[in-house]
Amino acid sequence: KSLCLLHPTSKIMKRLDSIVEVANRFQRSVNILNQLTYGSKDDLQKYQLLPSGAQVLESFATHLLGTNQRAFTITGPYGTGKSSLGFFICSLLGKD
Repeated sequence: KSLCLLHPTSKIMKRLDSIVEVANRFQRSVNILNQLTYGSKDDLQKYQLLPSGAQVLESFATHLLGTNQRAFTITGPYGTGKSSLGFFICSLLGKD
């Protein structure tokens, strides 16, 4: 089934995909093992760091600088960007 919406100006039902276009990079899940390109400028430029991701990075930095903690977990519901954030972090850190 397709989602249809009533277009506000024409009063005609339109399919959602005829009104909204989603960029390819937001249409798929991330597989870190198959897609990892460490330090890629392209990957870093395309990633949109959301406030929740920035909070995770800040928490990592706080613990790395102020404690002996060196292992972290990121948990959350499917599709919330955990793997994308991991991919971004790996790209920031590079191969070394």
